[in-house]
Amino acid sequence: MIKVLICDDSQVIVELLTAILESTNDFQVVGKAFNGKEAVALAKQLKPDIITMDIRMPVMNGFEATRLIMAEQPTPIVVVSASVNTSDLQITFKALEAGALSVIEKPQLSSNNAYQSINRELLDTLHAMAEVKVIHHHLHLKSLINSPHYQPVELATLKVEHYELIAIGCSTGGPIALIQLLKKLPVNFQLPILITQHISPGFVDGLIEWLNCYTALSVLKAVDGEKIEPGYIYFAPDHCHLTVIKKNNRLYCQLIDAPPVKGIRPSVNYLFNSIAVCCGQHAIAILLTGMGDDGAIGMEAIHQANGYTIIQDQPSAIVYGMPEAALSRKAVSAVVKLSEMAEFIIRLLYQNSK
Repeated sequence: MIKVLICDDSQVIVELLTAILESTNDFQVVGKAFNGKEAVALAKQLKPDIITMDIRMPVMNGFEATRLIMAEQPTPIVVVSASVNTSDLQITFKALEAGALSVIEKPQLSSNNAYQSINRELLDTLHAMAEVKVIHHHLHLKSLINSPHYQPVELATLKVEHYELIAIGCSTGGPIALIQLLKKLPVNFQLPILITQHISPGFVDGLIEWLNCYTALSVLKAVDGEKIEPGYIYFAPDHCHLTVIKKNNRLYCQLIDAPPVKGIRPSVNYLFNSIAVCCGQHAIAILLTGMGDDGAIGMEAIHQANGYTIIQDQPSAIVYGMPEAALSRKAVSAVVKLSEMAEFIIRLLYQNSK
């Protein structure tokens, strides 16, 4: 039985979360906090297996509560938030910096399919996050946020004719993994990067703004028909699949309004499959931490087209579902520790340019 502490300033939401969690036999709600200060005290007193954390609360917000809990009683924390305005998004992603493991959409009273999907995501995420060794994660995160950008001298003459782009897929734990990878890429990095990150609707803009603070490259939300340029990072927007097409030997973003794949949109498989077709052996595909198996089929297509495929190794992944699914298909060229992935990519490009 997973012991849960719920923190939210809304009595209605607290009771709704309690009902969702206790509708299964896997969770026991051991405490209810209505502001961050109460959450800090109850975390010490109750020692829950996991905490759901709201962001905008009186007395103490979710970021401050997360920071204090991780310093005093390290516990897996999942941010559960409905607010997508600019100031609250900044607090949300600061909570990830402080040690929260994931951010998901807050359920609302409803009987529609979206409500059921949010409930399932909540239960699956809490199951997965309750197992994370947060003390190691938090100490590593602090060193990561304060680490300098990676700027190898040899990049001044680096040429990357062999490869046309890098594509990345990730889900749970992805935002922090992306910081660790993208922060180490130098300002003169010469390939475009396309990313499909599973994240609740409304949060991708905040994620982009947050990542722009940590990478020397420019992070953008992909626009349909936009020409893909070296040195830019393009994110799949909400509610459509990001794909790549080639016209007159140039690459362009294409957004597809197709149904979700296993409930997921945007889907990594859509991105990877399109790249296998238009780039083939000139593509690098990467799967980072995430639940489920999205991206494995697309990575297999790129691998079969002689592209280079990389997955994050299990010890450095918060959740190993997506990388492991690709590994089980024998679709992986290299398994790389997250802290070494940027350097690995640069060596790969440099070797192929000689």
